[in-house]
Amino acid sequence: MEKWNLAMVNLDMIDRIGQGIKNMFLEQKNKYFPLPEYDFSELDAVKLKIYGHIIDENYSRLLIERTDLDLGTVIMLDKVQKGQKISKEAFHLLKI
Repeated sequence: MEKWNLAMVNLDMIDRIGQGIKNMFLEQKNKYFPLPEYDFSELDAVKLKIYGHIIDENYSRLLIERTDLDLGTVIMLDKVQKGQKISKEAFHLLKI
């Protein structure tokens, strides 16, 4: 663990190490918004895109109606609403 991360936890600037990305996904899911997009392509930076609006009403409606969906399924559905490719396996899982 990096000393900087440990210091941030000790100063109560972050509540725990390693949960930030998952928490961002869950927060957006709970608001029925598209999931955040992270870009790790640069070695010394992370780019984050957070949507503050609905892209596809069907996606949001599904999240409202199906509160039992796990995060993995929501991630696959989010890719579909954004027009991103998903695997054949993911496609078949979503059709069930």
